[in-house]
Amino acid sequence: MSDSDQAGKKSKFRKFIKYSFIGLGSIVALFIALAICGYLVFFRFHGDVEKIFFESGEVTMSGLFVKPEGAGPFPVVILLHGSGRSPGDGPPVRTMANAFLKEGIGFLSYDKRGVGLSGGTFKHNAYDEFIEDGNNAVRYLKSRDDVNHEAIGLLGSSEGGWLAPKIAADTNSIAFIVNRVGPAVSWIDTNQWEFRHDLIDAGLTGEILEDAVRVRGNAFRFLLKAEADPSLVDSEGWRQIDSEIAAFDQTYGKNEVWLNQATRYGQKLADLEKLYKSLTPAIRYDPQPYIEQLDIPMLYIYAENDRNVPTADCVEYLEGLQERSHPNIEFDVIPGVGHTMMSPAAMLEGGYDPAFIRVIGPWAAEKIK
Repeated sequence: MSDSDQAGKKSKFRKFIKYSFIGLGSIVALFIALAICGYLVFFRFHGDVEKIFFESGEVTMSGLFVKPEGAGPFPVVILLHGSGRSPGDGPPVRTMANAFLKEGIGFLSYDKRGVGLSGGTFKHNAYDEFIEDGNNAVRYLKSRDDVNHEAIGLLGSSEGGWLAPKIAADTNSIAFIVNRVGPAVSWIDTNQWEFRHDLIDAGLTGEILEDAVRVRGNAFRFLLKAEADPSLVDSEGWRQIDSEIAAFDQTYGKNEVWLNQATRYGQKLADLEKLYKSLTPAIRYDPQPYIEQLDIPMLYIYAENDRNVPTADCVEYLEGLQERSHPNIEFDVIPGVGHTMMSPAAMLEGGYDPAFIRVIGPWAAEKIK
């Protein structure tokens, strides 16, 4: 090969490398630009952000109050977080906030107690404390002159949606409720659904799956009755549950998948009672008495493929209630999504499915006119 041919090949190779880097740089720049646009559109609060604190019993709660554009006083919605150590800020919070802010509705979000700058100690099953914090968030808004005290709403997310009807009933100051996968059935019914799917994920199927769910449900419901009526302890009903647990252990006690479960039954009800007591007061909670007390607009939005909340059971209850006595209750089920209602395909909506994020702001604005 001549020197001129070699020089020509080297020149072409250098050009190839040069334009490859230019092309790669353009792609990287495009992704950076899209990320910046996404932040500006979805993940930046579209309003004036104020750091706030309010008292809840002996605990000081920390949060954010975001005002929409325009002159107040403003309608405001309070975010009630789902389970876990949830802070008052973050991309999902901002996306939901902006859905309301663009409709002229302010937004309050606070760190759960024991999280971020909020005082107290975080406990997973501290429902009484979570409800007290929600009640005091409502009272805080009613102390502000820039808030329309007749147009305060609740945005319940998952567990927060469970508690929203109780907070509305306690404060008697709520104009509307929006619930994102907030259960409309009892803690036991919801937890049984989640327990079933945990066992399925672990590999249990068939009779052992059905028997495991049935025995646990019977035991928890009986313990709930025994808590209200101590005379049931060691009664005939108690011994019947003991027999069911013993029969389950005899039949499936050597199943390797079951043996790997963190939550096993032991050999009698007293063994399972220890688990029950660790879950109180959450296990006593049922939102239905509070839902039925309310006469305000409520929108429940569920996910078709939810493995944490029994969508079909919730819809059946709400449908019956709507027909009997509560025409202000509305509900919808979004097809093809799970509990979070998020998917990569919905990134142009800040991660949330459009059937949720596009609906909640206009619905609330219509109800408070």
